[in-house]
Amino acid sequence: MNSNAYIARPHGASKSPAVIVLNDDLGLNNRFRELTRQFAQAGFVALAPHLPSRSKTPAVEPRQGSPGRLAVAGLDWYQSVDDLRAAFTFLEQDPGVDAAGWRSCGEAFVGSTLRRGSLTEDPP
Repeated sequence: MNSNAYIARPHGASKSPAVIVLNDDLGLNNRFRELTRQFAQAGFVALAPHLPSRSKTPAVEPRQGSPGRLAVAGLDWYQSVDDLRAAFTFLEQDPGVDAAGWRSCGEAFVGSTLRRGSLTEDPP
């Protein structure tokens, strides 16, 4: 995967189930980093890809009002699905991951679109 991601691991576990945390339309901001850490505290190897990083688009922190530009603006749907598949492959090859225990957590545009898209070839 040639995009940025944040990974958090549980302390002291030899093999753990994995979860891919998919951000909302603001990108991998501090809210989703904290959610990723919470999954690790609950016993998961948690990976949160920042899919807009491929286009050098930074995450946006939530503030009152509307951001000028959403992090997911201009995301290539097919490339994002490929990046999500690469995230699964990365975790499958991780020696600390119990491959029998998979979960996903997504929110809003990115979460719902990519969860559906990872199962199909055509955009929803």
